[in-house]
Amino acid sequence: MKTKILRAVLAAGAALAAGAAPASAAAAPSGACDFAELLRLPLVSNRQTPLLGVGGAVNGQPVQFLLDTGAAQTFLLDAQTRQLDLPKLQVGDVVFGVGGRTSKFTVEAREVAIGPVRMRKVAVPVIEGLEKLPFQAIAGANFLLRGEFELAVRDGYVKFFSAKDCGDTHIAYWDSEAMSVPLVAMARGGRPLVEVELNGKKTLALIDTGAGGSTVSRGFAESLGVGRNGADGFKVTGIGSAARDAWSATFESFRIGDETVQKPVLAIVDGAETGESQHGMILGLDFLRAHRLLFSPTQKRVYFSYLGLPVFYNK
Repeated sequence: MKTKILRAVLAAGAALAAGAAPASAAAAPSGACDFAELLRLPLVSNRQTPLLGVGGAVNGQPVQFLLDTGAAQTFLLDAQTRQLDLPKLQVGDVVFGVGGRTSKFTVEAREVAIGPVRMRKVAVPVIEGLEKLPFQAIAGANFLLRGEFELAVRDGYVKFFSAKDCGDTHIAYWDSEAMSVPLVAMARGGRPLVEVELNGKKTLALIDTGAGGSTVSRGFAESLGVGRNGADGFKVTGIGSAARDAWSATFESFRIGDETVQKPVLAIVDGAETGESQHGMILGLDFLRAHRLLFSPTQKRVYFSYLGLPVFYNK
């Protein structure tokens, strides 16, 4: 496969990429591989946030879920527990996010469902303090990535698949030349981490549908010799009420698989985004909108095709 080079230029507030052809339709996997579509659902957007959701249900009642592969678990917001009349049980645990720690409780739910993915008789963590979020629940990696999961942000849908006896068969059915990279150390339902290179140095990147844009941790940026150097700052917020300092910097190159972006402008975030130092980057909705992806927990790989859109927002 030829290396696909994406050259970033500053235009329309984004790093424009060129040189990678849009994905074309391809035949579905054949042979012994049983790869079947279970359901297609439209993505739900809201004017209050750039984040995306999908319709589901809790105990048979309709609920709008925020899609958040960056969250290890699936949560209910406090207001929704009151609407469903679910008593809360306080537990000694916390949620880590860009905004810091948020208190957590649990409720016992008969069923949590999004399309064909269902969890029954399960203790669901509850988050308080997110009254402004226009969703009632957060669907995390333990829910979304229990099976094969396609994400098409540009075209506004997600799909769920079953895969049996597929081994290493190429299952990106829409593009016979779609790239793929391993999902690093991913157990079934774990958060999707992939290996990338920034300025030629390897790090792990979290593919995070709950992040509006892609970011680099300050620690990893400094390991590359990229400092603030007087750049104007801004704030990054997430779960919780605190905000982190951030600023923008131009890097020499970004690489994932056979795809390269030259001179990307990325936000650098001061402080640990997730309460851990496992990854040096987050690939957010800017990266996801520019690609069509298929997460395969059974193969422990993620497939992706470049769609000709800006790969990173110019902060």
